Amino acid sequence: MTSKAFGLAQLGNAYADGALSNRSKIINGELQVSQRGDYTSATSLTGTSTYYLDRFKARTVGVTATIEQNLNETLDNNDVVNTLRMDVTSTATGRVEAVQVIEDFNWFKNKTITFSARVKSNSTNARLVFNADGGGGTTASTAHTGGGGWELLTGTATLTSGVTGVQLYLGIQAAGTGDVAGVTSGDFFEVSEVQVEAGDTATPFEHRSFGDELALCQRYYYLPDGGQLGTIANNTAYAVVSYPFPVTMRANPTFSGTSATMVYTVPFVAGGATGQYNSVEGVGKNSSVINYSGLSRSDTAGTLVVVNTSDVQFSAEL
Repeated sequence: MTSKAFGLAQLGNAYADGALSNRSKIINGELQVSQRGDYTSATSLTGTSTYYLDRFKARTVGVTATIEQNLNETLDNNDVVNTLRMDVTSTATGRVEAVQVIEDFNWFKNKTITFSARVKSNSTNARLVFNADGGGGTTASTAHTGGGGWELLTGTATLTSGVTGVQLYLGIQAAGTGDVAGVTSGDFFEVSEVQVEAGDTATPFEHRSFGDELALCQRYYYLPDGGQLGTIANNTAYAVVSYPFPVTMRANPTFSGTSATMVYTVPFVAGGATGQYNSVEGVGKNSSVINYSGLSRSDTAGTLVVVNTSDVQFSAEL
């Protein structure tokens, strides 16, 4: 167990480096937020980098594998957290990896940074890899012993003023994020408490509330859950619905859900109704307006409608 004196020394180091709170540049490092769905059962990975848990894309190369979110796992430091786990299901040369692309690459210029995570694995090729495009190259963490238990993996990188992008890779992978020989069915990689911070020392993980973490994630992706307001248009074959975003998004988001069905009600009128996605009327960083056609009931222009469910999503991911 980490001693109290050692923990205080680490915090003193963090203070010297100029950060005690909001020091981690990783979002959802404790794997709390999963807006896109329930991944508490194993889900097959593909060869295309795909978002599952918020802010982490994952893929497999050369082998087959699954991804899963495990809830309430106890780490070697006695923290109880959620984790991301990837399990290899075939044997070949290849890799499995998750990656977070960090938006504010300018913050990293001319800095020494430390990246860290708690990792459980049975592979000696389980590691973290930090990549700085244009100004720092690729730096690997210490590798896991492959003993099957939780270990703190850390690495330190020194970056230059030429940085144009930064990413942190997590998985069973080579030190340069490439393939490794002999990835075996049954190999696994499980991770939590992912952190990137200024300085040359990995400090204790910075826990954030679920609400804070969700708001950070919704800058990049938002899945509405109903309650939006709209009206029947002048052309009464259409309903126009406004989707305000809970936080300002990183950029004007892309919309998906073009086969979406909207379920709505009219206040003080019994029964529900449905409509089908027709088009996006407008989109900005703070809201979007969508119109629906094929309405299952007839109402006069200007009638207020309240959305119960609508299978739409907005993404401003990097």
